[in-house]
Amino acid sequence: MLKHLKSHEVGVQKVLMESGSPGGRPDVWNDPRLWSYEPFYKTGAALMAEARHSYVAYNLRMPDVTAALEQTLQNVWSSKVSPPTGADQTAQAMQAILDQPR
Repeated sequence: MLKHLKSHEVGVQKVLMESGSPGGRPDVWNDPRLWSYEPFYKTGAALMAEARHSYVAYNLRMPDVTAALEQTLQNVWSSKVSPPTGADQTAQAMQAILDQPR
């Protein structure tokens, strides 16, 4: 039963019946029936093909790294510092967190 529910055809029909998304199956996203139904699925399939895995800090401090990234880049977005300066500040802030122990 589970094998059937996770099949290509069920993934396609689920979208065509407006019962949800195609999930994470690239073959479903690449089905021409979905592209005809809603052109976004063709764009989504292309984006899926380019997706890369996310990085995780060895010391598992990703929330801190993300917060430092957002905080320091805010100065660039609001033009308080130049992009090169902001990049340096961001790299330094993130590296300080990555240098901490687990």
